[in-house]
Amino acid sequence: MALCSVRSAQPSLDLITEIASTRRTARRSSSGHQAALGAVTTLVASYFADHFPAGAQLHSLEETHAEVRFGLLWRLPDGDLLADDLQTGRMHANTFASRAEAHAAAGRLAFGDRFAGVRVVGLRTATTFSIDGRDGSAS
Repeated sequence: MALCSVRSAQPSLDLITEIASTRRTARRSSSGHQAALGAVTTLVASYFADHFPAGAQLHSLEETHAEVRFGLLWRLPDGDLLADDLQTGRMHANTFASRAEAHAAAGRLAFGDRFAGVRVVGLRTATTFSIDGRDGSAS
């Protein structure tokens, strides 16, 4: 069962306004909090600018199948599901691949033919490792 209703997750003027407002508030707080908030804002903006699946709607957050946590599940325009595993730390390329393989196996088991694939996205490293859910090809 989805943890939230299916809704558009396109970045909106409201989201941009909220980020700007939060950044203004952070300027008045300590510099440590400001730096952390600035980093989070940058990561969120980077994800939406570079990785948002066109035309997708948010299906669920933090859904677990076969002991694998799917951070974001997107419902694509054709109805299939795409998983994004967002990573904020630095990881070795082999770790990206093994995480993608585990997510792909769990996704195929949980969603069958509806599983479009998985992307392990390194937000700080500009690294993405993808596995197609239909044919298993990796990129």
